[in-house]
Amino acid sequence: MTTIGATLIYGLVSASAMRLGKERRDHRERWLGVAGVIIMIGFGIYLLVPNLYDAGSMARESYFFFIVWAVLGFIYFHRLLKADGAHRFGKSIVVWIALFTMVLFVSLVFLVQSFLTAMGTGMTNIALFFAENGVGDASTAAVAGEIQRARLSTGGAVTVVVFLIALSLTMLIRNFRMISERARFNEARLGAVQELASRDSLTGVKSRHAYTEKEKELDSAIAGGTAAEFAIAVCDLNGLKFINDALGHKAGDERLKQASRVICRIFSHSPVYRNGGDEFVVYLSGSDFEERADLMDSLHELSVANIATGDVVISAGLSEFEPGKDARLRSVFERADALMYKEKQLLKSMGAATR
Repeated sequence: MTTIGATLIYGLVSASAMRLGKERRDHRERWLGVAGVIIMIGFGIYLLVPNLYDAGSMARESYFFFIVWAVLGFIYFHRLLKADGAHRFGKSIVVWIALFTMVLFVSLVFLVQSFLTAMGTGMTNIALFFAENGVGDASTAAVAGEIQRARLSTGGAVTVVVFLIALSLTMLIRNFRMISERARFNEARLGAVQELASRDSLTGVKSRHAYTEKEKELDSAIAGGTAAEFAIAVCDLNGLKFINDALGHKAGDERLKQASRVICRIFSHSPVYRNGGDEFVVYLSGSDFEERADLMDSLHELSVANIATGDVVISAGLSEFEPGKDARLRSVFERADALMYKEKQLLKSMGAATR
């Protein structure tokens, strides 16, 4: 039994060396790990498979205690999972399946060994009976008695093994459920964190982080030649610095919220991103892309009307993606940004504040 434990431990260490060697690109360490795993598998077969080599066969009792040891491993691992607040163990499904498979295999070996032991003991007792008493009326009863003892012995072994297998299967299912619940919880928590990171806390529109992710997605599509038609609108709130200096940052925050509501209302079918400070970026596709000229005219007319009332004034520029010319989203953004500054100068000439 100690040798089996050592074999499993050395096998685990070898597998770890194999994996680390691969990650570190250390070929010597990796192949030493592979060799160790192969050698330990050979030792395991030598020790666990009965009668492959006479010296390697364990006694029936050793197989039984190996099953008990494995089942206790399931129970102990369940306790570790319950106490694992840091979730260090991951899913570990492969480990559980391997351990349960080992329990089944050794259980079958134990049952075969139990049957052979019972039959061998019965045959020996019958042979001794005949040698001492010869053939007579009592021989039939003696044979029947030995058969009954063999039946009780093997039946008891089957009952115990079925109980241990059922216990290990129960623990495997409980462990799997526990890990599955943790995985769902972690996914929900990760989703909440990602949602929090993708939303601008002040205005409620998408954040700069979300825009960066969208930029990566579009760059990948452009590089792969799968990007659909789209346009980028760069919007800048006029006069935010003046409001912050004259009325305070709270008033400036309210003006940013108003600006985000205006942009979201006009580009109602497009995601809006706050790209930092008083700058917003809109990704237009679908119906908003088709109506982009009208939408930009609406925003311009609203801003011109608001110059006189002192309401929200937004400078905006829009540029379409041009396949074959634009290798990245950045080039589309830069054209839109340049047009936004031209719009800002136009609105300034009409009396709008620019800072």
